[in-house]
Amino acid sequence: GLLSQAAELLAPHLPGKQLVIITDKNVAPYVLQPLQHALAPLGKTLHSLILPAGESTKSFAELEKLLSSLLDLQPGRN
Repeated sequence: GLLSQAAELLAPHLPGKQLVIITDKNVAPYVLQPLQHALAPLGKTLHSLILPAGESTKSFAELEKLLSSLLDLQPGRN
């Protein structure tokens, strides 16, 4: 039941206007849509980055891709 309470639990810790959900392709089908729905009342821009599942994701090459994707969102200082 925590996903349905995400906005209430996370709002005090989310000062920015953008939110990024990072998950892997095995977990995404179970949490992405419920989490997006729960966070919608916050009125923030919500992005999702879905990584490949498995140990191969734990590499500098995948970290570089992830950081590049994050920078493409043009994050602010906060």
